[in-house]
Amino acid sequence: MKILLNLLSGLMRSVRIWKWILAVWLATLLLVTLFTFPLKTGINATLGSSMITEKIAAGHFFDVIVNDGFNLQTVLAIFFSGLFLVVFAGSILNIFFAGGLFNVLKEDGRRRGATDFFGGAGSNFWSFLVISIISFSVIFLLALIVAGIPAIIAVSSDSDLILSKTMKIASVILMILIPAVVIAADYARAWQVTSNEKNAFRAFGKGIKLMFRSFFVSYISVALILVINFLFSFFAVKGLLYAKASGGGAIFLLFLYGQTLAIIKIFIRSWRYGVVTSLYESFH
Repeated sequence: MKILLNLLSGLMRSVRIWKWILAVWLATLLLVTLFTFPLKTGINATLGSSMITEKIAAGHFFDVIVNDGFNLQTVLAIFFSGLFLVVFAGSILNIFFAGGLFNVLKEDGRRRGATDFFGGAGSNFWSFLVISIISFSVIFLLALIVAGIPAIIAVSSDSDLILSKTMKIASVILMILIPAVVIAADYARAWQVTSNEKNAFRAFGKGIKLMFRSFFVSYISVALILVINFLFSFFAVKGLLYAKASGGGAIFLLFLYGQTLAIIKIFIRSWRYGVVTSLYESFH
């Protein structure tokens, strides 16, 4: 019952801050556009005014690749450099806005506006950045210990069956452990937003203590949202891959579909933050 109540509380909190979810989406869209426009310009400049673009559109991609006039190395360099910048800047932007989302998800009987959102994003940025680095490092170490080392041992056995079973078992263990790290990090963020002391390491320690204070409820609540997020991402990507856009109208509809999926993704993340905030407030 408590799990359901916290899920509903987090959901209602996220619905209440819909305009800030849209603000995060808009900022992300502008960021992607900022990098994809030069990327598109660079690729068009590389392709030139030949018949290459028409051949690609007609499905003769291999013929274009083997064509001496197509500089694949330059195109790949432009693509991967642009992709890296988008991913890096997007991660920084998500960490920045996480502080704002946690701040407006609080329930203290006061209406929260732009000052609370952007003020929370700015004042908690560095702490949230360190918390994110700590949680990523913990997940990396867990992956190394649970999957990396056993995989190396399994490879030395020269048995594909042993390697396959080892990786399957390691994957299951990781899927069980990762939500615990996410919960500790989210509790650390929730504590940091309510604290005047900006200390990421102390916040993460508090996050671990809070996680074990109500481990079962916290774990099930957050794990359910992570599963929902995973399933949504899987079917969203599958839908985009199978979508066929022919003509300007279809391309525009596909763009709207993709942006709707992006907004829902941000909403699900906000829902998780809301659930953890609700759990955190129940302790105080």
